[in-house]
Amino acid sequence: MKTILVLSVLLCLLFLPECTMSIPFGGPGWKGSQTEKSYDQPLILVLTEGHLGGTSQEKKDFTKHILPIADQLKSQAGLVGFSMKRQLFAKKVWTMTVWENKDSLKAFMEGGLHPTAKREGSSATHFFRMVIQPIPASDLPLTWKKAQDLLDLEKPLIDHEDA
Repeated sequence: MKTILVLSVLLCLLFLPECTMSIPFGGPGWKGSQTEKSYDQPLILVLTEGHLGGTSQEKKDFTKHILPIADQLKSQAGLVGFSMKRQLFAKKVWTMTVWENKDSLKAFMEGGLHPTAKREGSSATHFFRMVIQPIPASDLPLTWKKAQDLLDLEKPLIDHEDA
């Protein structure tokens, strides 16, 4: 019995860092299991993957912006939907946003909370990659498996993990 308990604890410790938590896909342009309106043109998919490092203060500077940005996204003009995912006991974070058009994406990237979050949280980002591509509304919601497959095709924009 003691051996089983020890093995169980070791397995939990081994796999715990891989456990993730995510916010389900939703947003101002998403109702139930489909877009709120029909689109004749493809939408804009943005995926990001970041690995955090640095001091605990740098990580706090990054993570303090996550919930305020999620709140902003809920009413962001031109946003169809979004999801966020984070490893519970590790350093990886992902985002998925879908936009009606490039102008809506640009307005988010250049306004509101995003510029401040990017500036204040960048020192904690030791690895970062991003995908921006068209996606038909009929392909939504994208699974996190498919999102990771798309991200894995991209070279990192930042890679200081081995430094």
